[in-house]
Amino acid sequence: MRLARTPSSAAPFITQLIFTILFAGFFFVVSVEMWLHAHPVVLAFLAVFDIVAIGLLIDVALRSWRMIMEHEPVVEIDRNMLAYGEPALLKVTEPHPQLVAEMDVKLVGECSVTDAVDFSQYRHSTTNFTRCYEEELLRITPQNDKPVKLLMRMPKLPPADGVAWKIVVNSRQKNGAVVEYPFPLRVREH
Repeated sequence: MRLARTPSSAAPFITQLIFTILFAGFFFVVSVEMWLHAHPVVLAFLAVFDIVAIGLLIDVALRSWRMIMEHEPVVEIDRNMLAYGEPALLKVTEPHPQLVAEMDVKLVGECSVTDAVDFSQYRHSTTNFTRCYEEELLRITPQNDKPVKLLMRMPKLPPADGVAWKIVVNSRQKNGAVVEYPFPLRVREH
């Protein structure tokens, strides 16, 4: 069974694209308006924001090129749902090994942690996800696009209540970029 990657790599890109368009558009309009009315002090101040806007536009262009050119690894598992203490056969395929300097595969469990702060009459709570389990399953330098098979085993007991399990493939590219690909696992409780 092929594992689906979540979240999609398009979601953060679209969010950044919208922010960049709004940021660059706003400062372009304000800069043109100030240029027409010739306020040199304000123009110098706005030049800094214009440079940041140009940098954001370049970043979005590079990210869109990487999204088009980048192909994520394929992760397959031999069963639909795992149980604690159960082994599973995992196959990992890197479709473009010539671009990857090193790749590692980890079994990761994420837990929710709630932090509460009491203010005089009320309580403010924040809930965050943190890794409560992490086990490196494999670290390789891909030589070809053939699948790498490995036997993994779920821990015998969950490290905490409500653990979200995933296979995480970290890919260190030859151009220096590090990309993390999370693939959620379905694990049934005892």
